[in-house]
Amino acid sequence: MCLIVLAYQAHPDFKLVLAANRDEYFDRPAVAAGYWKDSPETLAGRDLLQGGTWLGINRNLSFAAVANYRDSDSSMASPLSRGLLVKDFLTGALGALEYTNALTATSGDYTGYNFLAGDVDHACFFSNRADEVKVLTPGVYGISNGDFDAPWPKVVKAKKSLVKELNAAGHFNIAAVFSLLHDESVPAAKDLPDTGIGFERERQLAPVFVTLDEYGTRSSTIITIDKDNAVGFYERTHDKARRHISDVNYHFIGN
Repeated sequence: MCLIVLAYQAHPDFKLVLAANRDEYFDRPAVAAGYWKDSPETLAGRDLLQGGTWLGINRNLSFAAVANYRDSDSSMASPLSRGLLVKDFLTGALGALEYTNALTATSGDYTGYNFLAGDVDHACFFSNRADEVKVLTPGVYGISNGDFDAPWPKVVKAKKSLVKELNAAGHFNIAAVFSLLHDESVPAAKDLPDTGIGFERERQLAPVFVTLDEYGTRSSTIITIDKDNAVGFYERTHDKARRHISDVNYHFIGN
């Protein structure tokens, strides 16, 4: 997962609106979102290599997502998959604040990550590159592969587009949010971050929707929780030719 934007308690009709793109190698096996057989309360995609997930929600209205943190250690091997952080939260008994606080004790066990978790009481962010838990206040935030809410072009653009859709008159437009997640435009060179991977790679990874041959945006997901705890979950899966190959939609009322 390389881009997450969310409006948390920032709209009169929605407690949460979250829009995210998962960027991953196309040869890494995974399945689209669904309810898990081994955890029927959990709704998420699944990484078939390690068993974790990049983003999901459960019927208790706990949600979580993870992105890698891009730095000089990003290529180091780790025996633990960062997707297990999301899995363990969604299938476990701890609340978001307790769970993210506990991650400080194991931050060295993983390569760099940014982790978001929320429940009915809190929404929290933790990165093992900062070792500080942030409890979110109402607002609109962006998470990519750098510091929390860092003004990377893709983050700034996606946040601005999400706010525009939230402020638009009439019914909230899911199709328009998918469109903002499929933005392939490349930012100006002067606006690119410098994460130590070289200019060309920074440019390739800079769009909201990444389109490399071997690596790119494989799925786009939108989660909404309205004021009555009605959940909407919408996911669109893409192939390496940038075509969307499946859509799944789920709706439920939180416990």
